[in-house]
Amino acid sequence: MSLYLGIILGITAMFAFGISKIYLKKLVQSAGEFSIIYVNSLMVVLLFLAGIFTVRLSIPSFKLLLLIVALGFIGAFALLVFMRALKLGHVAIVVPVSSVFGVIIIAFAVLILKESLSPSMIVGIALIILGTVLISFKYSDLRNITGAMIWSAGTGLALVTAFGWGIYYFFIRFVAVEIGPIVAAFYVELSVVIFLYIFLLFNMDKLQKPGRSDYKYIFINAFLVVVASIAYYTGITVSKIAVVAAITSAAPLVSSLLAIYVLKEKIELNQKFATLMIVAGVIVLAVL
Repeated sequence: MSLYLGIILGITAMFAFGISKIYLKKLVQSAGEFSIIYVNSLMVVLLFLAGIFTVRLSIPSFKLLLLIVALGFIGAFALLVFMRALKLGHVAIVVPVSSVFGVIIIAFAVLILKESLSPSMIVGIALIILGTVLISFKYSDLRNITGAMIWSAGTGLALVTAFGWGIYYFFIRFVAVEIGPIVAAFYVELSVVIFLYIFLLFNMDKLQKPGRSDYKYIFINAFLVVVASIAYYTGITVSKIAVVAAITSAAPLVSSLLAIYVLKEKIELNQKFATLMIVAGVIVLAVL
């Protein structure tokens, strides 16, 4: 396994996912979260469909097909639960709690794949994950949070989201290893879209048609998701999934830094400290 290649691919996925979240935030504000998530997922599938003609299309075995269907359900379910968590809970709690899905992936990597982690890897991964949690909220927002908010339904749903994403991004590896990253991404994303559509059949009142100007940003966001997915899927097949997943999960770092310039948001002390932690974590993984 190539540790350095995994780090490079993880950083690529981190930047692509992080930038895409900026576009996604702007799109949700204009067209609504249900519409954008479904249309964006559909655009991702179409882009992957164009890409699979450049590789050898593999037909999954029946056992692998069942895994793809299960991942589609889990991926769609986790997205919808996350949106529900944001509605019922406080963003300063929900986002950090859901961000710990990297811990679950690492736990699976150690327990199921028997991946061995050196002391320096453990330190680097810990710095990245703690930094990711810290950068996901603003310290000033915590002043308005009560005990009831901390133990609200939103927090519980955020934990469900974290566990769902942990399962999703770990077990994707088995699909990518057997049929290749691009084809695996196409099948899994298609499965997610199908389950999202099934959900929307019972919630058509929440579906809004995006404006004409939105489609340009939907395409850009979907393209970034495709780049991030291919980088992540490839990374976890050629390197340690614990390392690649930890770096990829730090996408909020990129989103937070871009928000300063694009959305004119202010970064607070905890987020500045978190930035240093994440950068230090990546350096520790690459150098030590």
